[in-house]
Amino acid sequence: MKQVLYILIVTLILFSCKNTGGEKTNGIVADTIRGVFLSSTDKPAGGTDSAISWQDRLFIDLKVTPLQITKQEFDTYRKHYKPVCNLKALGLSVITTCNEICDTYLIETKSEKKLLLPSYYDSGFSNLLFSPSCDQFIIYASYDSPDYEKYYEHRAGIRVFGITKDPGLKAVKPAFKYDSNDWSIEDLTWINDAAIAVKVYEETRTEQGIGLRYAYYKVELK
Repeated sequence: MKQVLYILIVTLILFSCKNTGGEKTNGIVADTIRGVFLSSTDKPAGGTDSAISWQDRLFIDLKVTPLQITKQEFDTYRKHYKPVCNLKALGLSVITTCNEICDTYLIETKSEKKLLLPSYYDSGFSNLLFSPSCDQFIIYASYDSPDYEKYYEHRAGIRVFGITKDPGLKAVKPAFKYDSNDWSIEDLTWINDAAIAVKVYEETRTEQGIGLRYAYYKVELK
């Protein structure tokens, strides 16, 4: 009888310890937006929800050959780019935090749920630009030195997100990605909903940025 009682007590203790761990496994918290699996270990300050992020494989690789254009053409595209939408209209805001590494998040205004935007560079990404019809936005980032291979897989990267009519973060979904090992991005602008123009340089960027030879390209998003 005592042996049976002992086994029962041990069983109850083990069952209790198992339940204490809850649904958290190895620090990974999962969520789903539009059927896409998201994972993150980051906890937003002052909140109970985890920041979410997309795996890079969910972006479609842009298989393109950049078409070289002139500086005048790029400047014309830049001049005529006048976005008419913003994150506030989507019920979102943006925040960047830096502590040796910079991270930028989209924050859902009502729920305060956070989406970590990818950059893959310690300095974060350079800009966020909406497409002319407001159904996409693009972010881009670069590493300026030629020794990028010591630290990063690519010298520059572009990520394009689609925007649906859903509320908050549900409206944002991964679309395209493009990475380059040939140059860094100095500037970028939309030409139309299916193409962007980039201002790039191949040399090492000096602190003053003097003497860089820029090139300009058109990139189709398809």
